[in-house]
Amino acid sequence: MNNYQKIVARSLIVVLIGLMYPLYGQVDYLFMDYHKALEQQAVLPGHIIFRISEDAASALDDPQTVPRQIQVLLDQNRTERAFRVFPRHRPPAEKFHRSGQRLSDLSRIFEVVVPEPEQVLPLMQKIAASGLVDYVQPRFIPETQAFFTQYPSRSGHSREAYFPNDSLLHEQYYLENIAAFQAWAISKGDTNTVVAVVDTGVDLEHPDLIDAIFYNWDDPINGEDSDNDGYVDNFYGWDLGEGNNDPSFNRSAHGLHVSGIATATADNEEGIAGVGFHSRLLPVKIDDEFGRLVMAYEGVVYAADQGAHVINCSWGSHFNAGPFGQDIINYAVLNRDAVVVAAAGNANNDRPFYPASFDHTVSVAATDSLDIKTHFSTYNPFVDVSAPGSAVLSTWVYNGYMLGNGTSMASPVVAGAAAILRSHFPQLDALQIGALIRMSADPIDDLEGNQNYAGQLGFGRLNMFRALTENRPFIWIPEHLTDEEWLADVRPGDTFPLEMKLQNLLAPASSVKAVLTANSARVSFITDTLHMGAIDSLEVISNTGNPFWVKTDDHLPVNHPVIFTVTFFDQDDQRIGRQSFIRRLNLNYVNVFAGPITTTVSARGAIGFNYPDYSQGKGLLFNNAYTVLKSGGIILGNSTHQVVDNVYGSMPGMFSQSLRPEILPYVQYDDPHAPIRVNGSVRGHSATGPPPLDVTVDYGVYFWDEDPAEDFFIIRYEITNHSATPYQNFFAGFFADWLLRNAKLHRAALHVPARLAYSYSDGGGHYAGIQLLNDGGMRHYAFDNQGAQGSMRIDNGFSDFKKYTALTSNRFNAGIYQANNDISSLITSGPHVLLPGESLEVAFAIHLADELQDMLSNTEQALVYYRAIADLVTDLPPAAIDNCTEPIRLYPNPVKDQATIVFCDNLQGEYMLSLHDMQGRPVWHREISPDRDASREVTIAFDGLKGGIYLLRLQGSDVNFTLRVLKM
Repeated sequence: MNNYQKIVARSLIVVLIGLMYPLYGQVDYLFMDYHKALEQQAVLPGHIIFRISEDAASALDDPQTVPRQIQVLLDQNRTERAFRVFPRHRPPAEKFHRSGQRLSDLSRIFEVVVPEPEQVLPLMQKIAASGLVDYVQPRFIPETQAFFTQYPSRSGHSREAYFPNDSLLHEQYYLENIAAFQAWAISKGDTNTVVAVVDTGVDLEHPDLIDAIFYNWDDPINGEDSDNDGYVDNFYGWDLGEGNNDPSFNRSAHGLHVSGIATATADNEEGIAGVGFHSRLLPVKIDDEFGRLVMAYEGVVYAADQGAHVINCSWGSHFNAGPFGQDIINYAVLNRDAVVVAAAGNANNDRPFYPASFDHTVSVAATDSLDIKTHFSTYNPFVDVSAPGSAVLSTWVYNGYMLGNGTSMASPVVAGAAAILRSHFPQLDALQIGALIRMSADPIDDLEGNQNYAGQLGFGRLNMFRALTENRPFIWIPEHLTDEEWLADVRPGDTFPLEMKLQNLLAPASSVKAVLTANSARVSFITDTLHMGAIDSLEVISNTGNPFWVKTDDHLPVNHPVIFTVTFFDQDDQRIGRQSFIRRLNLNYVNVFAGPITTTVSARGAIGFNYPDYSQGKGLLFNNAYTVLKSGGIILGNSTHQVVDNVYGSMPGMFSQSLRPEILPYVQYDDPHAPIRVNGSVRGHSATGPPPLDVTVDYGVYFWDEDPAEDFFIIRYEITNHSATPYQNFFAGFFADWLLRNAKLHRAALHVPARLAYSYSDGGGHYAGIQLLNDGGMRHYAFDNQGAQGSMRIDNGFSDFKKYTALTSNRFNAGIYQANNDISSLITSGPHVLLPGESLEVAFAIHLADELQDMLSNTEQALVYYRAIADLVTDLPPAAIDNCTEPIRLYPNPVKDQATIVFCDNLQGEYMLSLHDMQGRPVWHREISPDRDASREVTIAFDGLKGGIYLLRLQGSDVNFTLRVLKM
């Protein structure tokens, strides 16, 4: 008789017993950490996961494929065709959970395997830069969180008549700690409640598990997919790691031990009693033949799709599994209504651990028999609850039992309790069950040994009895209304609000108080306490109009992460909720949305992305299409050993850090009609020499959001020599690694009269260009990135030698020599002599257009605007003129509809004020007498005039003065 036949026979006996005794059992995680992760074997080499954006997916003829632009990138890297990670999944019928949160769409997630693992990071960067994906990341491999000690003996057991009759019950101290015995007197769970243990597999014939397993009777062992779920004969569960229907453990019995804690059969006179008592076990094996947890998150999806009510994850990693991981958790909890319980980690530190630290996961820290945090357990504000995880007895190999230590053991304790709660409160969803577990825990922060971890061990140690018997409110934050991207622009000394939605998941609350705290001394609070009034069960409210107010100090660091915690109290000052969230302030890049152009400016003055992290930035988009830029920035050089830049460097995927930000970029919107300006400063030191190149680069990036300047933006760089050495052969160039949807049609060229280096599609449209605006010598180098037809090759490394050689050379075309060839452009100003202490200004306009002629016309406008912003004071307020150095000033300048002219106090008598175009033709004129106007100012209308440069002239017996005016 094989194993399947044995199970069938045993199950028939159980069915017969159930008929005779009908009441029996019926009681109610980027890029930046990739190399580190690879070294620590925390990623699967060669594997890339990405999710197609909703807009890109809707444009596909075949949802099983990826957009053509991405497929071209994959073909260039000789990958296999991308495959859907969850091929049977379709977009959810509804887009939002009842709490208002967006449901996950797993149908748009793809995976690809790169034959050369060193190409993973460059390919991820290209996919991210395509603008067609929500995210792209490696496949992270988590680790189990346990270590075991041999259980010494099975003799000397005594049975307590009040307790279940399991022979080793007296060795399960943790059941008493969590008040399981009192809880079981109320509810022992139900055989229809399923706990999925997503782990390394089980022993299907262990005497304490064989009757606890959830058998899929809709798909018996017959060689067919009888239930049509995509898995043939998944009768016992499934082995995703090795791709078969046998979830028995292979390299590690970790999953066997975890399974017993949650679901070992109780009252069978054998071994231990699982916390879930009558609950059933769904084994989901996720490790491969080498013991690597390669299908961990897919295992969560499998369990959710099989209808698991609770999913246990006794594994994880400090490497954030990224949006992919959060997608999976959201899918399980929100789409499929499964409680996801996860181990908080065994690192004995306060670092976030994933998936435990993801939203919607019940994160579990480990305590000992005295409710003190174990020496190994992770602790942080994202922990939700603690549970015994030291010397926890559970099922082991050879039908035996073993003591285990780890948050791996604490997690299934909570998972088993969640199963009891799910059967006892079938009307509650997964979010509410998680709230019950948190709210009913026994506080342990004040215990000796735990004080140093106050607020980082969750709501306390699990108490099953209280969870079954207490009905209190629980307030949480289902949605943050203050945009994270907006918070990223918070600068030193700023004041900002925090707005959010609040929901009461449990009993009605009559008077709710919310208190905000933070873990950083760099923020303080203007308003840290809100009185929210009554919140009914499941009611959602917001603090819009009455937000928390936060202030940063004047020394706020760059990219500063702050963990904010909101704690909720009732009218008796009893805690009825707490939630923490991380926000990064003062990011060293800004996203700019100006008319049809969307892009990102980094603190180092680069364009497109905050290299090397392609997840930070928008690329360069025109009319919300796809990014046309992978990398854009300045390269400065005086010799092949004296180069600084903010574009990618000599190693594939690595970026130069030689330009270091000293002043953060900041966006100015001084006047609705003035340019949007991003300003910053960086100090550059070349890595070699001697002597090294030592320069400061002050930059300003100018955008306009209306005609005639909405299709380009201008970058001004002021470069200062800080060395004691003159730079005799100094060049400054703007480099752009261009992207187009079809690399076969991608071309690069130069229009000499316009001083414009541009890229385009040979199939039409998609023009992008760099115009050199300042006077002087010009060079242009068009790259075939893979080195076709004698081009300098840069896809295998862009060294300082190559950069300076390109700065000083000319190559006028690219892309016409070889199919599937990426191209780049470098347009350079020089040579210049830059003396010690001397400054040099170079400027470029970045153009986007659908037609070349449009772009060429815009180059004339760009010159006009550049000369205007170079010559004009654009933000002078309408106030008295200092010392009357000029007879008049005009504000604002540039001007849109009207402007105010301020006259110097020395002007007396009659004057003629007139406006002329750049050809000297008069537009209008007016006689004025400044001394007769008490305010000494006059408002002039400019509406109806075409945009461009105008000359404002003041003429009189003692004055003949001309002022440039830029009309927007």
